[in-house]
Amino acid sequence: MKEIARNAILASFVILWASFTSLGAIGLETHANAISALIAFLASIALVKAGRVSPTHKMGWYWTAASALSWSLADTAWAALALAGLDPTASGPLAYVYVLPNVFLVLALAALACTERMRWTALQFMIDAAALLLSFLGLAFFVFLKPWLSASSATFTDYATSIGSVGTDVLALTFMASFLVTVRVRSLPLSLFPFFLGDLLYACADIAYVYQDWTGQYVPNGVLDSAYMLAFTLFAVSAVLFARAPARIARAREESLSLNAIVNRTILLFLVPLILLVFHRPLPEEMLYFGAVILTHQIVSQFLRGAVLRSVATEENARLSRRLETIIADRTRELTVMNQTLENLLNRDETTGQFNRKHFIENLDRLLRETGDGMRVWCVLVDFDRFKTVNDTYGHDVGDSLLRAIGRRLEAAAGPEAIFGRLGGDEFGIAVSLPATESVHELVRSVAELSEAPVSLSRYTLRVSYSVGVSCWPVDSQTRSDLMRHADIALYQAKKNRTRRVAYFERDANAAVEKRHQMDLALGKADFDREFSLVYQPQFAVEGRILIGMEALVRWNSIELGPVPPDEFIPVAEENGIILPLSDWIMGTALRTLARWTGHGRRELAMGINVSPIQFNDIHFFAKLARLVAETGVNPYNVNVEITERTAMADESYVTDVLERLSGLGVTSSIDDFGTGYSSLSYLKQYRINCLKIAKPLIDGIAVNEADTEIVQAIVQMAKALKIRTIAEGVEDSSQFDILQSLACDEIQGYYLGRPVPPEEFERLYLSD
Repeated sequence: MKEIARNAILASFVILWASFTSLGAIGLETHANAISALIAFLASIALVKAGRVSPTHKMGWYWTAASALSWSLADTAWAALALAGLDPTASGPLAYVYVLPNVFLVLALAALACTERMRWTALQFMIDAAALLLSFLGLAFFVFLKPWLSASSATFTDYATSIGSVGTDVLALTFMASFLVTVRVRSLPLSLFPFFLGDLLYACADIAYVYQDWTGQYVPNGVLDSAYMLAFTLFAVSAVLFARAPARIARAREESLSLNAIVNRTILLFLVPLILLVFHRPLPEEMLYFGAVILTHQIVSQFLRGAVLRSVATEENARLSRRLETIIADRTRELTVMNQTLENLLNRDETTGQFNRKHFIENLDRLLRETGDGMRVWCVLVDFDRFKTVNDTYGHDVGDSLLRAIGRRLEAAAGPEAIFGRLGGDEFGIAVSLPATESVHELVRSVAELSEAPVSLSRYTLRVSYSVGVSCWPVDSQTRSDLMRHADIALYQAKKNRTRRVAYFERDANAAVEKRHQMDLALGKADFDREFSLVYQPQFAVEGRILIGMEALVRWNSIELGPVPPDEFIPVAEENGIILPLSDWIMGTALRTLARWTGHGRRELAMGINVSPIQFNDIHFFAKLARLVAETGVNPYNVNVEITERTAMADESYVTDVLERLSGLGVTSSIDDFGTGYSSLSYLKQYRINCLKIAKPLIDGIAVNEADTEIVQAIVQMAKALKIRTIAEGVEDSSQFDILQSLACDEIQGYYLGRPVPPEEFERLYLSD
């Protein structure tokens, strides 16, 4: 339906134009005047509709609509004057009204030509158009109008309207030509070609009208008016077709600001006055006129070009600045991300994603600096119990998941105001500042209660208990280092106490830890030959009290600490690894002493040497012992290796292998402190054990406690059944000796028959002839 309506409108315009032409030809001027006004009015409506749907050139259509509407008004006034019996051609105001369509049409073409141009190219276009207009007007004036003006008695209105009409016509043609050379003509929609054809027809008809009007040849509603109406009809047809399929006009690349373009326009301006030579020899005032136009155009163009170059440079600098700002912003964002990543790497724990030890210490230092009077800083250290068992049983992936889950729980329990971090391994730290009137007990209780809730992981549900150590600043310490160290001491005490998992720092515990620390340092730099020595305690057969051997016992007289008991420094040596070189020194010293005492035909004596679990588990232990036996030349049977029940039960296959190899070498072995450790005695049948050393706590009670006596009796009888010798340790009086003798114990060792003494005194007391 819309297509039919459009076709009907197009046909109506064609019919109206044909009717106007016919009426004018037969002399019905009144009717022709009415149709002329109607055609222009209807064309203005069609042009307004085209402007509404145009995507880029609305103003071009609207100004053309204004041109058609002003023509319609002028024709209406013409018809009214004619009906009133007046001469329309004698009306001065009406002559000016008829110039308005030209002005609006120029504006329409200027809008078309300037739309989507850059600001500077549009300005250059207007300058070029003005220069061409002035040149063409000058040419028209000097060739046509000047001769007529000198011979005519025309009024000012005639001159003004004629010059205005011709000037606007030339300007319109200039704008149209500029537009057509700056667009891709092949890509123009077909609907626009009637528009440009109508513009060309209108301009030509208008110039012809001026000529006929000056020469007195104009006939109203004749061929020229038919051409005017055809132009408006073509405008209407173009508008109707464009409204059916509105399109964007593709503009070609413009080079109007280049030096070549300026030169080309200058040549064109020079060509205009050369046309004057065709008619007559130029007069000085004519050459002065054209020279002024060209010179003005060049000055303005060069000024504009300079402004353009400065503007372009400014815009380029602005563009580069924006690009630089964008690059800087991008780099800043990248740097921010990198800094954040680096900060996370430096301050975040890789496994849990929580703050690490470095961050915890830095913030604890800050908290101590900022904490004022009347406040206390509490340091709470939390450690898992038997976390290594989780890793060994379920794998490190499960262990890491457990760390993350527990870390989240502890962080939530600590609260947002506290400093929290993973300090390493399975240890976490919490630091919080509280008024001196408040206690940290509530926080500690919340942390401790977390162990009551099981932790559900992907495939497992685990229950983990914690040990908690607490210290306070400035009550327990004056520095951050001491604050954390004292919390660690409290944590150590909590782990030792199996019934109470929370411990607050106490000075007595600190003294013990300090002493242990001093022993650790002193052991690390001890000179074995100067500070350590061996004493020897004799061992006797119960029957006849005959000396059968001795046990080598180590003593430490530290240069820094003085005499230190073995039960204090041996555990420290086992923890820091000094036990291995110390054990090698003990074994070598003892065997060299045994070699000296049993050499030169002296009687055979057995030497008992205590071996720590760490030394026994050393893969080089047997090789070292075998080498020392060979170097010293002692009888291997006289060397007795004493191990604890804990060592015997650690790894049955390994212990069996080492004892077998010792037996193959000829070295005997004993279980030390028997009767106070594991209740299972099955290993006695598996291992090649030569002797059981009954523990001193049992011997202490045999004279006063019947149960101890029965236990010792059972051990002796069991040993005899397995053909294993027994030796009682710590025999201190005759009553103990008599009971052991009645129980048929094989050997004794203790203060009753001999104390541990240095080698020189042992030799004097027991080995001298």
